[in-house]
Amino acid sequence: TVGIDRPSFCRLILDLGLVDQDRVPYYWAVGLFDEASKHVRCCGSNSDAAMAHLSPVLPIVSRWSLIVVLDTILRMHFTHGKDKSKFFASLLPIAKSRLPAHVIEESCLHEDMVGQYLSNPDILVLGGPNGEGGLEGFGVKIQNTAALDEKEPAASPSKTSPLQGKQQEQLSTEEEMRREQTAREYLVRAMMVEPEVLHILAQHQHMFKVFHECYSLEGDMSYA
Repeated sequence: TVGIDRPSFCRLILDLGLVDQDRVPYYWAVGLFDEASKHVRCCGSNSDAAMAHLSPVLPIVSRWSLIVVLDTILRMHFTHGKDKSKFFASLLPIAKSRLPAHVIEESCLHEDMVGQYLSNPDILVLGGPNGEGGLEGFGVKIQNTAALDEKEPAASPSKTSPLQGKQQEQLSTEEEMRREQTAREYLVRAMMVEPEVLHILAQHQHMFKVFHECYSLEGDMSYA
């Protein structure tokens, strides 16, 4: 990935509780994102190169610039170690409540990591018995898919029936579709909390309530 888009950033700082109208006003925090963002043409992983020019151009902040933006926001909140420890301890529970279970599982994150990081912040860079950084500093073994492919050669066509191959392809396609659908739903929810959207909703609250009552059943309406 090249970085983070604007709706995802808005959802991120709201979920982490970093928006505070006294210390970190919402518009100001999003303004930091806008200042650091660059417009990037975002193509899908399976996009046809001939159709790339039709892909949307979105404001994106790179991962390195995101660290700078978050650092500016965090410095407005936390001035001593106790507050920072409490904040870091809250991150994984927030992630578990906001993200799908398969995302948490694939991240390899667990509760013990917070305590290890707070006791030794350098573990993300130099941690581990051999000076590994990242997740390996916490003892998490990252599988080398290339090495696995070398050790486990693909089955020959004679050992795999056409029906089995078709079923595997279908399952893979269904999984990709499910993940894409989940990502789209989260993106739509994130777009709904951008500051300009909330501003318009607040200005015309009565009108949007009437619209909602026209389409909702018993006061509830999904994003579908």
